[in-house]
Amino acid sequence: MLKINDTYVLSEKAIHNALSKLSWKLLKKEMDKSLWHKNPMGFLELVMRSDSLVNKRENEDKQNKRNLLFTELLGYATHTLKKNDLNEFEKKLGFFAIADNCFSEILKFEGQLSALKDLQPATRLWSVMNWFIRDSHYVEKKIEETFKGGKPILFGSLSITGESGVPVDPSAYHIQQVGALGSAILMESHRCNWFDGDGNVVIPDTVEVSEDDIFKSGSILYNANIWALFDDLQEQVRYLGRGFIVRDKDEHENPPKDLKFGIEFGKNAQSKILDHVAGQRNFTRETSNFFSTKKDLKLNNLLDAVAFVTGSQYLKEHHHASSSLSVLLNYGIAEDDTQYEGLTLTEWIDGFCGLRGFCTNLHSSTAKNKYLSAELITFSEKPLIQHLQSVGMEKEKSITFIKNITFHRKSRDLFDTPLIKTSSGFVIVSDILLGSVISRSIASNILSRKGEFKPKGDGLENTVKEIFNSNGIEAVSYRRKFPAPEGEYEYDTLALWEEKLFVFECKNRWLCEGRPVAIYNYSKQVQNDIKQVDRLVAGLKAHPEMVSAAFGRAVSYDEIIPCVVGGLPYAMPEKYSGIYFTDISIISRFFSERHFKVEYGDSERSDSISLYDQWESDTPSVTNFLKTLARPVQVALALSATDFRTIELAISPSIYLKSELIITKHLDLDDYKELIRSM
Repeated sequence: MLKINDTYVLSEKAIHNALSKLSWKLLKKEMDKSLWHKNPMGFLELVMRSDSLVNKRENEDKQNKRNLLFTELLGYATHTLKKNDLNEFEKKLGFFAIADNCFSEILKFEGQLSALKDLQPATRLWSVMNWFIRDSHYVEKKIEETFKGGKPILFGSLSITGESGVPVDPSAYHIQQVGALGSAILMESHRCNWFDGDGNVVIPDTVEVSEDDIFKSGSILYNANIWALFDDLQEQVRYLGRGFIVRDKDEHENPPKDLKFGIEFGKNAQSKILDHVAGQRNFTRETSNFFSTKKDLKLNNLLDAVAFVTGSQYLKEHHHASSSLSVLLNYGIAEDDTQYEGLTLTEWIDGFCGLRGFCTNLHSSTAKNKYLSAELITFSEKPLIQHLQSVGMEKEKSITFIKNITFHRKSRDLFDTPLIKTSSGFVIVSDILLGSVISRSIASNILSRKGEFKPKGDGLENTVKEIFNSNGIEAVSYRRKFPAPEGEYEYDTLALWEEKLFVFECKNRWLCEGRPVAIYNYSKQVQNDIKQVDRLVAGLKAHPEMVSAAFGRAVSYDEIIPCVVGGLPYAMPEKYSGIYFTDISIISRFFSERHFKVEYGDSERSDSISLYDQWESDTPSVTNFLKTLARPVQVALALSATDFRTIELAISPSIYLKSELIITKHLDLDDYKELIRSM
């Protein structure tokens, strides 16, 4: 987990304000009234996190002012810092110029592509979208071939072989390509100023493109991928402290004549790896829930009957999205009447279900599989509003929904804002919309607009208590207030089991989904969790009578075991700062299912293969539970399916890049059995 340096009384907001103005006078003023010299590395990390110091578009004036600011800062720090610290300052601050150079060279390289030289902007953009469609068809075909191979396919470990012969995770590849398409559309929109007054992207209406145009446009997506890759890497350096080495031209063997330098990035941060594992676990859980719902005949018969009586077109899809979002947020969303960007969560689901149904109906009759087959679907706003109204949405709510999901200059991706505005209507890439998970698209859209889900009282805490109490283990909540300065102690859940007192602090947070800034903020929250839990444990030791008061009787225990429980599947192997970081799915799975099994996705097969025994006896024990907290099987499986691939590429004719990427490797059933035997 990423260590967050305590920057004493430094104000990050004030420091970043001074840096945004490139003012040494303001920066020195903030430094002089702080204790920055007591933790210079913490101060340096704070400076590195200033987004305003990065120039993604060449700006000579800003670069010169920034260089002058850094010169003043280094000169000032020379009198305070040790030599090693000063060298670290020089290296890290020098990264901003390196990042600028890389972004600039990527854009220059893009200007040399035939797609930009030979094609007009509208033709270029529609060619790029058509290239994406062709690529999606290829991936779809390879997935189909894999499922027809005859071997059991494990969810979360599907792998296909691309034209290069290298195994590829199709889900990760699809997410990458969707991100590249969004970047390509935004870059073209910035070049041509295709934005309306609300910041929405507005592209020209459909343009006929040739096979040659589509072929040329593939380079646009390639370059967009390079841009997205480096953008992520530079954020990892600035927020997660990822190492890097800059190699001069003379350090390379037979370098190209125009080579300026090479940049090699160090190992992935542990926090980045743990976030990847959490994402894989969440994907596997959602996939498993989806297939479990599909295989539940009783539930599906009931939903079919209700749909027949009510005339609802999307009851099953609505139920699955509502159930999934309720699980993600750890409360029943039907009870939540909060307005998120003008819509309740139920209305968000109504909108996405209606939009998906509308676009499915517009699929060409030649599409072999309307749900998966990629196609560019164009339409005007009026029939979409009419369709949304026909499925129960009010007109004003329909307009609000359309506004919220229209692709704009600050969109996170095309999954949560799939509507692309054209001069006279909209276009949608069908497989991006139809293949997305509605619950995640809704949450991502709301969070990307700086929205927050309302705290829902004791939802997660009640779930933890219910799990323990239903298994014969006493679990209670407790709160007691002492006079200042000690203040109040609030215990979400205290559980007493075989002379062990468990202290559970519940945290309902969203996953970071690979974004370095989010991972950094998550790590900050973890550091705060440690302080909070340490205080709670210290309170029990200082006031042992609180435990007896909580359980309503005299109790004894020989050990306090502190745990942080997440609502979403984020857990750490082993303790961190003396605390277990686990999640509700690990706890509930421990008590509800003795064995880990592999189930078949085929609805006609109900059998399964047992892989691992969590209890080792007829009933769960505290020893087994501690083993699960220390090394959760779910995390071990996800880590075993996590691999690293080193890539080396030219991001332009003059800059060489080398980096290790996190990937998901293919594991078959035998691989999982071997892993389980080693645990």
